This record gives sequence, C-alpha cells and structure tokens, in this order.
Amino acid sequence: MDEEYCIEAVVLRAIDGNEVHYYVKWKDWPMSNNTWESSDASEVVAASKIVDEFEENEHRNGYEFGYGQVPLLTVEYIKETRFNIKLKETEYLVKYKQVVLPIWVFSSDLKDGEIKEFHRKMRDQPESKLDRKQKIRLMEDDDHEEERTRRKERKRIVEDDSEEEDIKEDEAADSS
Repeated sequence: MDEEYCIEAVVLRAIDGNEVHYYVKWKDWPMSNNTWESSDASEVVAASKIVDEFEENEHRNGYEFGYGQVPLLTVEYIKETRFNIKLKETEYLVKYKQVVLPIWVFSSDLKDGEIKEFHRKMRDQPESKLDRKQKIRLMEDDDHEEERTRRKERKRIVEDDSEEEDIKEDEAADSS
C-alpha cells in the first residue's frame, strides 16, 4: 500500500531562476524529512490553501535561503503541546525565527533544553493563565517524555547486558 504524503506546512520559499520552490513540512513526519518541492509538484498544488496562507504572511520574513539548502532553524518560542495518539509521540507548536507561522513538530525535532524550558515556563505560569485542559496536557506530556526516557534507558541496559554476555562467551571460548 502506498503511503500518502500531505504537506502540513510551508516553511520557506526560494526562487531558482524562474522556478519557485517551497521547503515543506510533511504531516506525521519529523522536520528531518522536510524537503524542497517545486511549486508545480502535485503535493504542493494539492496544498494550495497552505501555500496561499504562507504567501500571505511571507512578506514578514526577512530571511533569504537558497534552493536546495537545508536551513538551520532557530526556535523563537514554543507555543503549546499535544500528544499525537496515532503516532504515540508528543508534538510541539514551535515558532522559528526564520519562519513566519508556527509549525507542529515532534519532540525529537527539538533539543531537550528547549523542551525543558517550555515545560518550566508553563508550570511557572499563574494558575489563571493556564486552563485545566492545558495543565492536564502538560502533566500527560511530562509522563510521555519520562516514559520515553525510561524506554531508552531500558534499551541501553539490555544492549549493555547483551554486550557483556558476548564478551563472557568470547572469553570462555578463548580460554578453552
């Protein structure tokens, strides 16, 4: 079965000669899978509403990028968070300095320090600024991040144990 690729957001625009290209964020894919697409590519044409919204706001962007470059984006702020049940991954609505509109990205697209800073700021907000739903979401996000960290640690321990067993087996074979 073919996977369907949908554009979630247009991140940047570049002009190569007479051709316009868009650096696009694919729905349900991390930022590392962003690609430059020609303005006449079928996926770009199908996402005309997203492209139009980008074009309406693009004049505010003072950054210039060349077509084909993979831009290094700088987080300006993280606006909110949600848990993607389908992908079982936390997503953050991030405003990058070089991009006009905020983009939903996976936690794996961000540095740990950026995520921790966001959660610290949200927890430090006065109760009146956070509604009950946001508080619950923050607690759930923390739980998911902690679980992900625990899974990584368990995997590392299993890999270490496996390496130790291999070493013992090698030593036993060498001594016999």
